Amino acid sequence: MSIVFTNGCFDILHRGHLELLKYCKSIGSTVIVGLNSDASIKRLKGDNRPINKELDRKYFLECLKFVDKVIVFDEDTPYNLIKSLKPDLIIKGGD
Repeated sequence: MSIVFTNGCFDILHRGHLELLKYCKSIGSTVIVGLNSDASIKRLKGDNRPINKELDRKYFLECLKFVDKVIVFDEDTPYNLIKSLKPDLIIKGGD
């Protein structure tokens, strides 16, 4: 069993996000998504973000067949989450 980790804001879910998550599932048995909290998005992207609230973004991701688990993190980076999860692979998409 291999655990694949990816992360992001996933504020407005689009095809690029779906392709990333599909790719993650194709190379691992378990896909864990680290989701930036509303507070961390505001710090990173400004007061007008996020467009969709944290609980909605989490729900959208959990509904996807490519995603096994979603974990919200409040830091600016997922470093501590990655350290605690110890995934086999870390995949990061580009903007």
